[in-house]
Amino acid sequence: MLSVARHKFVFLVILELSSAYDTVNHSLLVSRMEFEMGPTGVVVNWFKSYLAHRIRIVCINGMLSKPSKLAFGLSQRSIVGPSASIFFALLLGKIIKSFGDAIICMHTTYNSITLLILMTPLPLPLQLLFCYHVLMLSKSECIANFLKLNHDKTDFLLPLLHINKYGAGFFAGWGQIHQSL
Repeated sequence: MLSVARHKFVFLVILELSSAYDTVNHSLLVSRMEFEMGPTGVVVNWFKSYLAHRIRIVCINGMLSKPSKLAFGLSQRSIVGPSASIFFALLLGKIIKSFGDAIICMHTTYNSITLLILMTPLPLPLQLLFCYHVLMLSKSECIANFLKLNHDKTDFLLPLLHINKYGAGFFAGWGQIHQSL
């Protein structure tokens, strides 16, 4: 709230990912990690090795299926799952920063990503346009990364010090979004 009091543009978005680890594409995760996020050598080789040897066997009435190789999904109890969320959040932050001089603080959990974005002040219509672009970008990045964004639980907060004379609100592809006063 100090940033709001100092007339900074503050935007909080909480992206809720449904079954986030069930839909992660292994080859896309390794590719993004290697070419867009920076890890190389032993780190990337460890991820490749871990993901290359994942199989699934189903047991029905005591009968086991043949092992099948997995190209999607991560165990929620492994270190790889949270790492996938972090890589996605970092990629999203990098793209958001391309809009301007944003400072982005991130918090990830097993099924959500929270972004706190601080920027130089913008006129209210541009603030709303920025919010819309962040939400649409998040949606398209989830689709590109095979992550399911839970629209009903995704929220944002745009704190303002003055009453909105524009009657702000916008349609973001999954429902009407209204500013928080």
